[in-house]
Amino acid sequence: MRIGLVIDDLDPRRGGMSQWCGQFIAEVAKRGHELHLISQGFGDAGLLPQVTCHKMPRTRTRNEFATIASQIATGLDLDIVHDMGLGWHYDIFQPHGGSYEGWLARRLDFYPAWIRAFKRPIDAITPRHRDFDRHWRRQYAAGRDGNKTFVALSKVVADDFIGLHHIRPEQVTLIYNGVD
Repeated sequence: MRIGLVIDDLDPRRGGMSQWCGQFIAEVAKRGHELHLISQGFGDAGLLPQVTCHKMPRTRTRNEFATIASQIATGLDLDIVHDMGLGWHYDIFQPHGGSYEGWLARRLDFYPAWIRAFKRPIDAITPRHRDFDRHWRRQYAAGRDGNKTFVALSKVVADDFIGLHHIRPEQVTLIYNGVD
């Protein structure tokens, strides 16, 4: 099987998602699948020889990253594309950071009501927020169109996929991070 994995920067020394991906890649490669990594960097990943790296140029925005990653993945004629949270061309979507919109909403809960009343509209007009907003709207729309799988690392993230992004419950799979 030809599998593509899209991640912004793969460097297991950073921990978290990169470390998880490094372990995931090693296990997929051991099973004899043809694995293609699409990323802006590979750090000290120590990848197996049967893993093909497709290095992207550094991008300035999430939208630019998603566009280039999509072009590369489409050109590779992959059986499955597993995206770790920034692309919009995927079969499996597994954002280790969860839903950005959900995180924003929960972040505002830490502020008193009077600050939230000002912060929400101000945040909405910042260029960075507008870029994120355009990005995740297209990203989740791509998931609603077809038979995509969304992997949630917690019940909160699964609920965000369904409630905030209108992903069908049958598309969402809850898989907690394991302990090696």
